[in-house]
Formats: sequence, C-alpha cells, structure tokens
Amino acid sequence: MSSPRKHQLILQDAKSALSIRQFLDHLPQQSGVYLMFSARGQVCYVGKARDLSKRIRSYFRAPAALSAKERALVHAVSRIECLVTATEVEALILEAGLIKHHRPRYNICLKDDKSYPYIRVTNERFPRIRKTRTLLRDGSRYYGPFPSVRDMRALLQAASRIFYARSCNETLPFPAHRRECLDYHIGRCLAPCTRRITARDYAAMIEQAEELLAGNAEPLAARLEEEMRACSTALDFERAALLRDQIRSIKRVAAAQHVVADKEQDLDAVALAIQPPLSLAVVLEIRGGRLIGRKAHRLTFVADTPPPTVMAAFLQQYYLNSGHDLAPTLLLNTPLPKDTPLLQAIATASGRKVKILHPRRGEKKRLIEMAEAQGRRLLHEHSIIQPADSVTRALRDLAAILALDAPPSRIEAFDISHVQGTHVVAGMVVFCDGTPERSEYRRFKIRGNYGNNDFASMREAVFRRYSRVVRDHLEAPSLILIDGGKGQLSAAVDALRSASANELPVFAIAKELEQIFRPGDPKPIPISPASPGHLLLRRIRDEVHRYSVTYHRSLRGRSSLESQLDQIPGVGIKRRQKLLVRFGSAAAIEAAGFAAVAEVPGIGAALARRILLHLSGNEHEV
Repeated sequence: MSSPRKHQLILQDAKSALSIRQFLDHLPQQSGVYLMFSARGQVCYVGKARDLSKRIRSYFRAPAALSAKERALVHAVSRIECLVTATEVEALILEAGLIKHHRPRYNICLKDDKSYPYIRVTNERFPRIRKTRTLLRDGSRYYGPFPSVRDMRALLQAASRIFYARSCNETLPFPAHRRECLDYHIGRCLAPCTRRITARDYAAMIEQAEELLAGNAEPLAARLEEEMRACSTALDFERAALLRDQIRSIKRVAAAQHVVADKEQDLDAVALAIQPPLSLAVVLEIRGGRLIGRKAHRLTFVADTPPPTVMAAFLQQYYLNSGHDLAPTLLLNTPLPKDTPLLQAIATASGRKVKILHPRRGEKKRLIEMAEAQGRRLLHEHSIIQPADSVTRALRDLAAILALDAPPSRIEAFDISHVQGTHVVAGMVVFCDGTPERSEYRRFKIRGNYGNNDFASMREAVFRRYSRVVRDHLEAPSLILIDGGKGQLSAAVDALRSASANELPVFAIAKELEQIFRPGDPKPIPISPASPGHLLLRRIRDEVHRYSVTYHRSLRGRSSLESQLDQIPGVGIKRRQKLLVRFGSAAAIEAAGFAAVAEVPGIGAALARRILLHLSGNEHEV
C-alpha cells in the first residue's frame, strides 16, 4: 500500500461564508481519509471518501439538510486534515487504523476491544504459552480475544499441559551446572532448559498446541493417531504412550466444542443487536463445523445511524488492523451498504479471498439466528440489571451537572485504602453506560513508601493508569472520578498532566458531605443530593470504596497469615507459600481441616497438626 499524502486544512471561522468557501476550494478531489479536530485539538471524527472534496462539502450544506449527528459535528470542528490515498480500499484500511488509535467521539467504536484476554505464543527459541491483554508487535502469535476468562484459562491449561509448554521465565538453554525444575520431575515439562528435548522437537509440539488453540482439534488428533501407530510398530512404546495421552486430552477438548454445522466449514456468523442506548455485535466463530468461540462487542450507539452502516463500521474495526482470526466466509444478519469497498479491503488485509453472505434460508440462516438470539439475551440481561431509561436520565443529568459535552459513556473511579499507612492500595472501577464493567476493574499496590499521604498514593495510581492508557492506546474514559477532597483531586490533576492525559475531565466527590469538586475551583459544585446524577456518582463512589477496601483487607489478611505461619517451627518460606496458594487465609486453613492441610506437598500429618493447633491458639498442646 502506498504512503498517503497529507493535506492540512484549517477552518478559521465556521460562521464566515467567505472562510468556508476558501476552505472548500482547497479540498483534493481524490480518495482518502479526513480527520476532524475540535478546538482543543482532539480528533472528534475520522471518515473516508472516494472523493474528499464532495464528501467534506456535504457537511457544509444548509443545517436542515444535515442529520443531528452531522450538525453537532460541524458545530464542534475547527480543523480538518486529509490524507490522500491511491485507492478507496487503502482509505478504508487507513480509516480503520485511525479509528482504533484515536477512538473519536462521533465514530461508531468497539468499546470492549481491550478488555478481553488473549493467549500469546511467544516469539522465542523455546516459546511459552501465556495469557495477555496487550498485543505487541514482537513476532508472537495471538489467539482470541476470549470473552470468558474461564474458557480462556481452560484452553490455555489444556494447550500447555498436553504439549508440555514450559512455564518458567528463564533464558534457555541453561549452563551445564543448572538442573531441571520441579515441572520436569512431575511430568509437566520436557526440560528444554537442560537439552532433554531439542529445539526442533519442542517447536513441533508448540505448533501442535497452536492447532489446538486455533480450533483444529480433530485433524490434529487424527494425525497424532497415525504417528502413534507408527511408533508402536517401530516398538517405540514410550513415544506411543505419550502420544496416546495427548490424543485423549485433545479429544476431551474437542468434545467440549459444540457441533453446529453439518459440513466441516470455517466461518464467522456476525449479528447486530441494537436497543438504544446499547448496541452489540455478536460473533460466533465456527471452525471445522464446530463452535469454538462466542464474542460480544459493545459499540457506541450513534442515533439515526442505519444498521448497514453500523455493521460496516464494526467489520472494519474488528477485522482490519486488529489481528483477529478471519474465516474465509462471513455470515451477516444485516446486509452491507451498496458499493462498499469493505470486501476488497478485508481480502487485502487478510491476503486471501473472503466471501460475505447475508443468508435467508438453510443452515447458514440458522447460524445467524443463533448469533441474534445470543445478542437478544445479552441485551435482556442488561435491561434487567439496569433499566435503560433511568440510566440514560442519570447520565444526562450528570453531564448537565458537570458541564460535560455529552453523557459520559465510560467513567473510571479511584480510591485509596490503608490502615495507618500500611498495605496501601488503590482500586479503580469502571462504569460503562451507567453499569459496572467488572472485567475492567483494576487494583494497584502502591509502590512508593508514602505512609499516610493519600495525595501521593493517588498521584501514583492515576499516573500509572493513564501513562498506560496513553502508551498502549487504551480506551480513554469520558469522566474520571476521585474519591476524596480537593487534595486528592489536585494530586490526580498533577498525575494526568505528567501522563500527558490532562485533557481528560476529572472531578472529586468528598466523603463526608458528598460534595463535588472540579479542578481549580475551591467551592463545591451546586447539586441536589437526590438528583439522578448525584445518586449515580454516590453509587460509583461506594463501589470503588468497596473494591479498594476488599483488596486492602485481602493483603492485610495474607500478611497476617504469613506472620502467623512464620512463628511455627518447621514452616519455612516454601511451605508457607504452598499454604498461602492453597488456602489464602487462616480461617480457610482451619475450615479445611486436618486431612486437607496434611495433603499439601511437604506438610505431612505431624506438621499439619502443629499448624492447626497454633492457628487455633492451642499451640501449648503441640
């Protein structure tokens, strides 16, 4: 793809007809992408056009001829940049990358793209198979994203254990004096560290693990069965037994995947489900006729946008410049706009021919109906959890109270928790469209030794969060809420400035009088305590306080247990760690009982009795 040529066009005064005329006369009559900037320099819209001149001119017609979204956009824009491309397909691919990078307010954007975990196969001589939430361009291979962390962990564990992927962080191979770790002795690793397996054989097993991750369980099992029979014929029974165990495990994984198609076909079924203010895109991944994944992506809802446009925007962001696995056939419940270059752009990006179908009957129609049913169920669950009208009313009221440009679709809130400056932690909760998004919650163990200085702790937590948002291009919040008063708010503002994220709106809610403060204003914002917006803020404040206190208590309880275990003769660092991993708290150890404690490796009956007596306060009986 050729490099796009850049044209910067500045609209100095949108109220002057002369300036608009001069501005429009400089537009290139070529295909490309245009970026619209607000007065603060933020990208508020990214669009592509076959003819940039015609497309941008269309925004400056009479207001009555524009949609509500276009009128708001024209009112907000102060500068436009154009990137001229050779073809419309190149413009479409470039537009997808720019939307993903800038996440403009007036575009239809995937909101959950960064929240789901992936499985990463590292680019090393002896690769590892790991969970990650960050996609790096380092040559690693990624599988996912997985909407269910439980499903991801089950598949990750299966792939790692069936094919003996190493779990250590060591640089391999070891020097001659180093020994194998415990994983080798319990049969979970083949010790590439000490050259007990060659790099070539290890790489072959990792390739088989990747086939399992890609959903090709049955063809993989069939090939391994042939290899097992060949090993048995050659009297290599040790290798044959290893293959037999792998085949059994692979078949168990395959049995957990549902057969949804009669033929062994690879396709994605994509269905839109729209119920303002929420809209979802559900993707069913079918490989070899088996359903291997269900993914639901929440979209920003743009009023009056026709479903074909929403579908095209989703496919563009989901499959272009995203690294998602692309099936050769896509089934859609909504037809795409006519004359769209999306099909050619997807084929160009994937390097192979892709069919996009809108089935009306038969088996493919049944798959689309399955995806639609999944979307309806998710929308129904959302409406039960929080009625849409009350949420919308609260968000609009909050936008009016805080003088925001629009109701905040994503709110991130912070709180600090500690006891006399010990075990200092911060909690962050996320509310999307007024409802908690628990998969996005984050915890921070404060690294600095600040003691009782909540301001410094808040500064560290906010800086760490938004440095990463800026660095990794994560979704930025529409509103940041700080649990505390003017001091915590000032610390958060300072951290945002240091993280180059000072354009994000931030407010604080004081604990005692529940007053709302904005940066630079010593007086609280006038607000009715019973207003929907204030009630929502208090709900978010209570949730982040609960979340941070829970984390603090877990660390404090763990530290207390460590201290108690350190006082027991015979319990060293390794045994203490095993008890912490297995039980987590003193209460859990006592509740588990003698037999469960004695079963922990390295404990035994005598030490288990001593531990339980000590924790119960009867250590004098030992």
